[in-house]
Amino acid sequence: MILTLNPRHFRPEHLAMWGVRALDPQSLPIEICRQEQAWVTTKLRQQAADRGRGLRQLLDVLKATAPDFVALVSAAIPGE
Repeated sequence: MILTLNPRHFRPEHLAMWGVRALDPQSLPIEICRQEQAWVTTKLRQQAADRGRGLRQLLDVLKATAPDFVALVSAAIPGE
């Protein structure tokens, strides 16, 4: 993966020969969560505990800057 604020400079047809994709900063945590959901959830729980919060409280804070990521994580932990 290539992380960029301007993915149009890294067109899929130019990256395909190397098996690389360009992602914007908001897409990166979503992609990591899709690949390593349990690991991401564990790390978020640790981060919440380190700050004296519950996981839902941490997700509420993150929702302001990463709403799509929070929606994905929230769907993976229903009823918590």
